[in-house]
This record gives sequence, structure tokens and C-alpha cells, in this order.
Amino acid sequence: MDLTARVSRALRAIDGAIVVVDAVEGCQIQTEIVTKQALQERIKPILYINKVDRLIKELKLNSNEIQNYFQNIIDKFNDYIELYAENEFKDKWKIIPEMNNVGFGCALYPSWGFTLNIMKNKKLKFDNIFNYYKNGINKIEILSEILPLDKCILNMIINHLPSPKIAQTYRIKKIWKGDLNSALAQNMQKCNENGPLIICIHKILFDKHVGKISIGRIFSGTINSGDEVYLLTAKDINRVLKIFISMGHKREIVNSLTAGNIGAFIGLSEAIVGETLTNSEFKEIIDPFENIKYVSDPVITVSIEPKHPKELPKMLDILNKIKINDPDIKIDINEDTGEYLISGIGQLHLEIIANEIKDFGIDILMSDPIVVYREGIKIKSPIISTLSQNNLNQIKLSVEPINEERIKEILKHKKILAIDYNNNLIINDLSQEIDDKIKEIIIKGIKMALNAGPLCEEPIKGLQINIHLLKIDKNTLEVDPLQIMLMGKRAVYSAFLKSEPTIFEPIYKIQIQVPTNLIGVITALLLQRKSKILNIEQKDSYSYITGLIPVKESFNLSTDIRSKTAGQAFWQTVFSHWEFISYDSAQKIISDIRIKKGRKAEIPKADFF
Repeated sequence: MDLTARVSRALRAIDGAIVVVDAVEGCQIQTEIVTKQALQERIKPILYINKVDRLIKELKLNSNEIQNYFQNIIDKFNDYIELYAENEFKDKWKIIPEMNNVGFGCALYPSWGFTLNIMKNKKLKFDNIFNYYKNGINKIEILSEILPLDKCILNMIINHLPSPKIAQTYRIKKIWKGDLNSALAQNMQKCNENGPLIICIHKILFDKHVGKISIGRIFSGTINSGDEVYLLTAKDINRVLKIFISMGHKREIVNSLTAGNIGAFIGLSEAIVGETLTNSEFKEIIDPFENIKYVSDPVITVSIEPKHPKELPKMLDILNKIKINDPDIKIDINEDTGEYLISGIGQLHLEIIANEIKDFGIDILMSDPIVVYREGIKIKSPIISTLSQNNLNQIKLSVEPINEERIKEILKHKKILAIDYNNNLIINDLSQEIDDKIKEIIIKGIKMALNAGPLCEEPIKGLQINIHLLKIDKNTLEVDPLQIMLMGKRAVYSAFLKSEPTIFEPIYKIQIQVPTNLIGVITALLLQRKSKILNIEQKDSYSYITGLIPVKESFNLSTDIRSKTAGQAFWQTVFSHWEFISYDSAQKIISDIRIKKGRKAEIPKADFF
């Protein structure tokens, strides 16, 4: 689950995907998540059912039973396409074995694979595969020669995944937010190598020999070694010093690359993930690509420090490099304790970060994980009036809870000043536009409140801030803009505390595969940890238990599952949603967090602000 962010970034650069499913375990939570991610980016999926040998050797199924397994997986996969694909792709992208867009086989040596068409051309039946397994490893190696896996996969890719020239005709409409009738859009949709240069960076690497490497998809134009490119987000010009493409583990240096290719570029010192590159002459008219959408939020925090204090600057430099390539991590400093706090989407995610730091030669100490919360409200506040400290500036605003559906509606009708990653909206409810300089200062002040709420300094989520009145003294704006920012922050705090505030806790969706005779053991364990059981599905001797579990209850769950099942259970967790905790239940959590952060246990009153 902790690698979904990396999947999201990779999807921006490709047009088709092979989804691999275990023949025994079938479609899991993670299968659904990555398929949904692909379909949301208009990535065409095909299917490969792996570990077919397990059905023969372990479960000892006959040919008809194995075909039933295959059909169940294909039906489930098509359900995902029906559920998540856009209408124009639902039918075209369905998996049909007779169309040879699904492969079957074994990727572990001796590997083999086939589609129905391959079996037909070889004049083979599935019973032949049974016979090879009955006759021992030497015969299986022959099977690998008769049904080579690489040819199976390559044939599916060639025959069923789109070329860039085809895919960009429909993908650009989804991932680029500019004018689709413009010449720029037309060049991207045609994947025109002679058009203006347009590249989207989806990955950043750091190499100890060559430094920063920016990897991106060329959607239009041609890039040459030595070219100067304009970075839309950084608002800067960088020179491309070297271009290479990856061929397996090798890097092949090239002088130029054309539209449709994925290239690696050295020299883009200001590039970040999601950056759009273009020629300088187009910098004023081109729009950036849509932000990459991530399916998870950082929900677990640890504090880290180097084992040897003198290595602190080096550790911070490494963390900044990791952050460039992994927007799913959040790095903060506890101003009271001086601790460096890293938030990630799961324990595995944080372990990966720790290992990356160690790979750079730094030994670190990491605390036990704690859960990240979000602050929110249940009802709309009254209109709050707040003055700046010098009494020369005034703001009147109200706040109300908001969800994603309502955000879509508001975006059509309201004047939006800002929207952030926690689905907080700042709306201008005045009768006139706000001066750009005033707008910038007010938004900064409000975002100070949104980044650390009044309950326990956790980020605020799902808040709509309506500005009803704004009086700004020009002298204060020029001389002491901080007064105006703090006025905005205090106004949000005051309104927030008058709106039945509480906190959200993160919830994982969990799926556990367990022998059927151990269902009771697992359900009892989940219920002890305040989980909700959503579904129990039985397949032969195994059962699949799906449920929801609070993230805080998932700590050390792996140890309990292993000990109670003697290692016979397998499980996955993915971030599901944020869930309100009742205010009474949240009181102790809020107090504990406040004390840990060096604050008084009592929540301040609205009038305090």
C-alpha cells in the first residue's frame, strides 16, 4: 500500500499497463487501487495472471477448476473497469481471453506464459501443461522454451497497448488543463515531434556521480542536448547538459529525443515532480499539466535524528532530496523539542525512507510511530469579526464543513481565492475583487491556521472559509503585513472553535487471506482492535476477510496475526478515509497531543483569539 504514490507518478509517463494478479490469491485490495489509479489517468490496462503453477502443484486443481479460477479473476478485473473507467472506455478496455489481452503463466524460473492465440498456434491444450509438471523439472524447462514468457508479454503489449500517437489523442484531455482548441493542445494530441517542446517531469533521482536526474515524458516537440528550457513552476531557465534513455539497467546517452519518448535529463537543477518544461517563447501561453493525484495521505509520523550529531546537515540534505521525489512525505521541525518529524502513508513507507538515508551512509535513530490526525468541524459558524492588533484592519468571515461533492459544485459558481491539498477552500464573498497584494497576505494568514489548527496544531481538513468583509489599512500593508496575516489566522481559529470542532482519525481498509478454520481467530483479533468487518468471502480452503481498521490500531498488528495463525495468514492495508471522532472521545487524544507538543492540555476558547 505504501508504494501507491510511486505508482501515481509513474502513470503520468505511460499509456498502457500490465496488471499482474496472483492466480491463487486473485484480485486484492492493491489490485483495485492500482487499476483505479491507471483508469483515472486514462491508462489502458491488460491482465497477466501469474503463478498458475501454484494451482497445479499446491492446490492440485483439475483443468476445469483452474479455468473457474481464471474466470473469477477476469470477471473481478472487468468489474473494476466497469466501475472506474470513463464511459467511452468501459467496453473497449474490457478483458476478453479470446481477444488475447490476458496472459497466463509463471514468472518464476522456469518461466512460461501464453495467451489463447499462442496455445492455438502451438496446437497445445492446458492438459499439456499438466503433463509437463507431472514429468518433473526437466520437462518444465522444455515448457519454458515452448511457451516463452517474454514473447507472451511482448505480443500483448504490441497488439493491445496504444502507441503515444494514439494515446495522446485522448489522454491530453484528461491530464492537461489548457485550452484544448489551441495549437499547443493540437500538437500534443498529435504527438508532433516538430511542435513546441512540452515535457512533464514525473520522477527525480540523485546520482552520486552525475547529481540530479530529472525523468519525464515528452508530449510534444524535440529536445536536444544543450537546449535551454523554461520550467513553469520554478519560473526559471535551465540548460539540458545531457540526455539519456534507460535500457534495462543501462543508460544510453543520446543527443536528442522526440515526442512520445521518456527521457532522463541532467542539468535541470530547479525541476520537481510534476514540473512542466517548454521553450522560453511559449512560457506565457502554456498551461502546466494537471497535478498528479495521490490516493493516500501521510497518516503516521516518526521523529528521526542522526546517530552522530555532526551528520545532521547531511541528513537534512538527504531528506530534502527524498522530498523532491516523494511528495507523499511531510517533513516538519518541532520548534519546542527540535525534533525532525517525518510523516508517511504507512510504516513500510517510513522504513523505505529510513533505508534510503542509510544508503547514503548515515546511521539514524527513529522513534516509535504515532498517528497523524486532522482537525475539522461539524456545523457552520456565525460570522466572526476580528481586528488587527493596531485596530486599523478588520476581517469578517465564517467557516463551514465541506466535502468533495460540494467542492465540485462551488468551483462552478463561487469566487475561489485558494484551495489546498486538505480540501480547504477560501472564498471571496465580497461584492468586489480583492487586490492581489492584499489577497496574498490574507491567504498566507488563513493558511497558517489551516496548517496547524487550534485544537492540537494538526492540519485542518474540509473547511470552507467565506470572507464577508475586509478592511485593510494601506500603511499596515506596506509596513507590517504580519499584523494582517495574524488577523486572518485568529479569525479562522475563532470561527472554527464556534463550529463544534473535533478531529478526524485515519482509517485503513484491510484484507486478510487466512485458512478457513482460522476465520474466528482473525475476526476476534480485528474486533479487539475496533475494526469493522465488511465482508468474508470463501475460496476453497482459504477465506478473505475485508474490513476497516483505525490506523492507530494497526500498529504491531502483523506480530499478532503471525502469532495467532502460525504465519498462515497474508494481509494488505490501504488508506481508506478520514473518520470523525466524537468530541467526547477525542478530548483525551487532543490533550495528549497538546502536551506532547509542549502546550497546555486545555483547548483555548474562541474568545481567546
